[in-house]
Amino acid sequence: MPYFFVFDFYGLLLSNLNLIGMKTTLLFLALVFFSSVSFAQPGTLDTTFDTDGKKYFGFATPNDYGEFVLIQSDNKILVGGRSSLTGGNLSFSLARMNSNGTFDNTFGTGGKVTTSYGTEGFEALSGALQPDGKIVVVGNAFINVSLGTSQVAVVRYNANGTLDTSFDTDGMVFTQISAANEDFGKVVKIQQDGKIIIAVQSKINFNWDFVLVRYNADGSLDNTFDSDGISRTMLDGNDAIFDIALQNDGKIVAVGYKGGASDDDILVARYNSNGSVDSSFGTAGFFAYDFASNHNYAMAVAITTEGKIIVGGRYQNGSGGSSPFVARLSANGTLDSTFDSDGILTLSTDEVINDIVLQSDDKILTFGTSNLKFGVWKLDTNGAFDATFGTAGKVETMVNINYCMGKNGTLQPDGKIVVVGDTYGSPFMKYGVVRYHNDAPLSTEIPVENTFVVYPNPSNGTLFIQLNTELYTADVSVYNTLGQQLMNFKMTESTQEINLKKGVYFVEMRNENNKVCQKVLVN
Repeated sequence: MPYFFVFDFYGLLLSNLNLIGMKTTLLFLALVFFSSVSFAQPGTLDTTFDTDGKKYFGFATPNDYGEFVLIQSDNKILVGGRSSLTGGNLSFSLARMNSNGTFDNTFGTGGKVTTSYGTEGFEALSGALQPDGKIVVVGNAFINVSLGTSQVAVVRYNANGTLDTSFDTDGMVFTQISAANEDFGKVVKIQQDGKIIIAVQSKINFNWDFVLVRYNADGSLDNTFDSDGISRTMLDGNDAIFDIALQNDGKIVAVGYKGGASDDDILVARYNSNGSVDSSFGTAGFFAYDFASNHNYAMAVAITTEGKIIVGGRYQNGSGGSSPFVARLSANGTLDSTFDSDGILTLSTDEVINDIVLQSDDKILTFGTSNLKFGVWKLDTNGAFDATFGTAGKVETMVNINYCMGKNGTLQPDGKIVVVGDTYGSPFMKYGVVRYHNDAPLSTEIPVENTFVVYPNPSNGTLFIQLNTELYTADVSVYNTLGQQLMNFKMTESTQEINLKKGVYFVEMRNENNKVCQKVLVN
């Protein structure tokens, strides 16, 4: 629609406000305006983020490596990883950006925080947000970097980037698991009860093992988890863990690989909430699969709304490079043949998947590297590429000059996609952050890391609003799809019952520090 025609049309409508009710006309104007705007195609760069949709930056000379990205309840973007600050030794590094990509000056110094420990190096690999806004980061503290020996490191920060001294008195916890001193914290998740669970690669007798460690909220080891807070699974050969996901029933799904004498198989294990192996899953608690070559690695895992398990990773292709795969398992630990006809989608291209995120409609987003660029895939629930996203379901982005590696991705509440990784800018590596447009529906579930949940969803009319304990005094409003407020009340307890008629609603919770919204369906 040409601009002059749009303006003339609006003018005619405005001149007739006296003939049509003000509210009706404004609503009609809004509908006409939004219908005349071409919404950005899913998979294109969001130019409202740092003017071109991508940002690269560092903390010091020489190198910086972006490892994880988190979205706060106020839509600020938190990224973290590791940086070479002094003499080449690594330190934890964090940066927080406003939604438009500018640095948030209320966080650390100019939006950035670095934390060093010891003289051998301090490497951050994963992070998670607590409901109270505190930030938990895990990785490892090297004991001797030249030998590769290290211990698990867990650090908790306050929302402003300062160390949280209520966490083991100084904000840092170090855990040595193996006598060989080769322990690396890989991934962290926050349970619904506030306990912190991490996946650890730990070596003993020259072999890697699957290890889970659980801490209480104060940083002490949780002795209700495998009696000492540490659950170790020793199989034959090297068995390295790369990612974990938490089921709604408290069980823990871990993925990685099972090493043999001449090959490596993808390995998926499930644990009960007390740290014991769940024998009802797969074969005695494990699913192992060698589908393509001598080397197969499960790098990422996510749980669908139906409880199915999505696994992504890489395998060695015929040319000696790495190619990607995505598999779906049923809840019992067997391949789901309704996904790509046999339960596993493989490509022969030189690409790598490092992370997986599910939309609320269970469509699959994968993040990694494609042709030395950030690579994002989008798959339908049956394993087919979503043709509405990017080019035939794929997006590639060069963030800086000539080399990028996508590490981790997430979804904003509005469905936009944020990816972090490394980008080479001659002569050094720097953080790379990219934001894409997307057509993800509003989430009907709030992640554990966020502040409240409405359940059951969908509902037959009776719903319960449950808030984090620090938000008991929050105001709650319920709106219909026209934006009309149907309820408004203050919560003084952790759980409140409400009753609604058949329809779609939005439940908003707010206090002086937070404002979050959840879509609910009443059948």
